[in-house]
Amino acid sequence: MIRFKLFAKKFVAVIFGIFLALVIIEIILRIWHPFVYTVRGDKIILAANIQVRMKNQWIRKLDDTIYYSRNSIGLRGDAWPVNPENYIKIITVGGSTTECKFLSDSRTWPERLKHDLKPDHPNIWLNNAGLDGHSSFGHLVLLKDYLVRLHPNYILFLTGINDVELDRPADLDDQDIRGIHGHSVKYFLKSLVNYTETGTLLLSLYRNYLAYRKGLIHKERDPGQLQVGVTDSLTRMNKIAFQKHYLTNYAGRLKELAAVSVLNYIKPVFITQPALFGNAVDSTTGIFMGNRMLDGYDCAMDWDLLQLYNDEVRNLRADGVAVIDLAAAMPKDSKYFYDFMHYTNAGAEKVAAILADSLRMIIK
Repeated sequence: MIRFKLFAKKFVAVIFGIFLALVIIEIILRIWHPFVYTVRGDKIILAANIQVRMKNQWIRKLDDTIYYSRNSIGLRGDAWPVNPENYIKIITVGGSTTECKFLSDSRTWPERLKHDLKPDHPNIWLNNAGLDGHSSFGHLVLLKDYLVRLHPNYILFLTGINDVELDRPADLDDQDIRGIHGHSVKYFLKSLVNYTETGTLLLSLYRNYLAYRKGLIHKERDPGQLQVGVTDSLTRMNKIAFQKHYLTNYAGRLKELAAVSVLNYIKPVFITQPALFGNAVDSTTGIFMGNRMLDGYDCAMDWDLLQLYNDEVRNLRADGVAVIDLAAAMPKDSKYFYDFMHYTNAGAEKVAAILADSLRMIIK
């Protein structure tokens, strides 16, 4: 009995100590927070007026120093114009391949696109609303709750890779939790922790861990270091067939993005998702990538899978929606990518040049 009482006292002391530590951490985080979030609870947070200077020590293909900033409205690019009605206003929307987090402000493809279009349209204002890790679920929230209020003339949607096998908001853009939910333990805990700074921090770290597990964290990857192998035909067939449900829902979200845009007098332009992987030869290294294994499947199959989602974007043309097939036009060349999805400075220049050629026929 005495031992139990001693154990109980120690247990209560430990619990109290943990509680007190969490309270102290919560107070500190409310006074000073070292992290910037783009997702907080049920809202997208667009951090405004920030300037970051990063030393790049992990991706050799990129600049040694990266300059990243967001303006007064929380987007990357020029400040909001004094007389917005005098400008052709364009906003780019997408995940990490749009945000270009590890390219300096002046080197991202949206910024290069602005410069490419300026000679024909000197009154262009173009901002980058890309958010790392976001899928079309997050794009819909951003569009409805924020971008429509800016009344842009055009929105460019680059979607695809973050929507593969996704039928509900991903952990990096989970926007459907409103209030406290008790229909599952997971959603109860997630909705509860969003009301605290400490919980938000822990949830953000967990999201980053999941992104790392899925291979969505930025890191340099060399096609030559991939093992040679081939996905067997049965696995390939089953994997492709498995996409039907996800593709149907993805098509619905794409149509909703287009419909919401048009309803708010915004012309949507959709862009297919390019990638380095595929059943092709890397022009720089001369390596055939079709039989190189990436995340459990050969690169040829990975490309076939992504193309299914690109096809849903292409299908929007039947509804009269403008589509630019960047996936078809972008060369499979490792000088343009530092991994298999994200662009080098040269890659961003190439993306901008391809898009500018098509946009000159779209922008009026």
